[in-house]
Amino acid sequence: MPDAPTPPPSAGNDGSETPKKKQAKGPFNKEQLAALATATEILTAAQEPDHKAALAKQGITETWLTAFATKVGTANGKVTEAGSEQEDSEEETAEAADSREKLTALLRDLQKAARQKQRMDATDDDPETNFDPSGYFPARLHPNQEGFLAIARALSAKAKADDLPGVGATEIAALDAAIEQHAADLAAQPKGRQDANQATVQRNAAIETITSHRIALQYAADRAYPPGDPITAPARKRFHLDPDKGLAV
Repeated sequence: MPDAPTPPPSAGNDGSETPKKKQAKGPFNKEQLAALATATEILTAAQEPDHKAALAKQGITETWLTAFATKVGTANGKVTEAGSEQEDSEEETAEAADSREKLTALLRDLQKAARQKQRMDATDDDPETNFDPSGYFPARLHPNQEGFLAIARALSAKAKADDLPGVGATEIAALDAAIEQHAADLAAQPKGRQDANQATVQRNAAIETITSHRIALQYAADRAYPPGDPITAPARKRFHLDPDKGLAV
């Protein structure tokens, strides 16, 4: 049984208007990959000499087919680019989460050192040497991205002056490096998201364009190879058309 026709994506099923759909998300959208594959198959069929001659009588010129082929190539590139940009954005998000986790662990260790110093100083029976660790315990360690970095920098500065046990120049340097790494990871995220979103918009537009071309080509094939004739059935199958039923108008 030949393939069922690929229905033109419009309310009137006439290929004249592409409906507005929600932007596709994800690095590789399955529906769009299928649309690209279908357009490629139909273009390939149209480029065969026998079909090309029949379609030329319906106004599908060599120039038109060449332009369609160029747009299919562009769409292929945009699909790949969008996938790559999305993966890069996701990687940047993961890197920011990882550096946040590492920085949090260092700050928690700093808090433990502050508690340790409090208890150690309380054992000498001299109230004058008691240590107040409250400055290491903000109401929230992660109020927001900017707040977290500000708190981390403030705790680093405080640790440099408080002589916490086991927290020397090496530990402070590691903390400061973790702060700057997390700041850099956060700074990279907006650009990565912007690039991914832009690539997705371009991909969607390219798929919409080749879908419109594909529909036009199917209408030409529907006219060149009328339904209901065993002789035209093989050609109609190549263009994803029902052998016995013409496209709706």
